[in-house]
Amino acid sequence: MVLDPNNKQATLLAKHCGYARVARNHALSEFKAGLDRDEFLSDRDLRKRFNAVKDERYPWCRELSQNASKNGICTLGDAVKRWVSKQNRFPRYKHRSGRISYQADNGAGTVKVEKKRVNLPKIGWVRLREKLRWHGEIRRCVVSKRAGRWFLSVLVKVVSDSAPRVRSPRGPVRVVGVDVGIKTLAVTSDGVEFENPKALYRYLRKLRRAQRQLSRSVYRSRNWYRKQFRVQKSHYRICCLREDAHHKENQHGDCKVG
Repeated sequence: MVLDPNNKQATLLAKHCGYARVARNHALSEFKAGLDRDEFLSDRDLRKRFNAVKDERYPWCRELSQNASKNGICTLGDAVKRWVSKQNRFPRYKHRSGRISYQADNGAGTVKVEKKRVNLPKIGWVRLREKLRWHGEIRRCVVSKRAGRWFLSVLVKVVSDSAPRVRSPRGPVRVVGVDVGIKTLAVTSDGVEFENPKALYRYLRKLRRAQRQLSRSVYRSRNWYRKQFRVQKSHYRICCLREDAHHKENQHGDCKVG
């Protein structure tokens, strides 16, 4: 879901994302120092060590929700578990220029969603562009920023009886097979063709120009961040066109593509 915060709320959201990043990087440094001493620190130990020094080293965190730091260190613990099981590589530090996000909840029932607004800890009621389609217990709530827009990802525990069912006003839903192609986006088993939107080809000239301007700017200057935002907007637009085409393909007529 897309968030619609005002300027003050957007600043607080950015601060919480920065707080989660700082807490995670601090915990990662402690974890690497523990490995040098042949000591394997759990995420609970890392949270205790961070809480012991956060007021002294990061006094600005007092006005922010501590859920951001707690969940940020918990995500590091999950990354360490995947590294131990050889699923992923060793965790790396998060940078300010990367994707920013933070988990706002502190367990089930700590975040409320009513109609077109959500109540986030230490921020208050923030407007939403759309209503939550699912009704149930909110188990997880992650706030992220992408191409200048704020998004809210909500994990809801839904009772099976209240889950929406796929219905068609003209009768039962037909299931068809689909063949994904290159010239066309897809062809169904009953002969229906979907045109390829060619989103990258449509915006390739604009994207090349934005990337060329970015490469000529001074690295991490104010103008460099402005040009980087233009590149992000172009990529986001391309992504939205592709997702819209896939959504329309799945909802075509009375068919359910499977």
